[in-house]
Amino acid sequence: MLTGTMSLVGPRAPLEDEVAGFDSLEHRRFLMKPGMTGLGELYEQSTLPWEERLRLDMYYIENWSIVGDMIIFWRTARAARRRTRRGRIRAR
Repeated sequence: MLTGTMSLVGPRAPLEDEVAGFDSLEHRRFLMKPGMTGLGELYEQSTLPWEERLRLDMYYIENWSIVGDMIIFWRTARAARRRTRRGRIRAR
């Protein structure tokens, strides 16, 4: 992010082996810089199938707005705060 290769909010950064199998629709994800957080992270992206993750990324790209980024960032911060609080409660 500090070198300008990522943004704060954006589509998930693909892994190298994923890029090799991308079709033309999936290559459209490169129209925007990948982000540290995005729609997929709000929906627990690790449990979503690939097609759903791609759909969320494409929705983000096609409907980008600064207000949308602010909402995604706010929801990510809120979710992280909840996870941190749960961790503290369990540690006692």
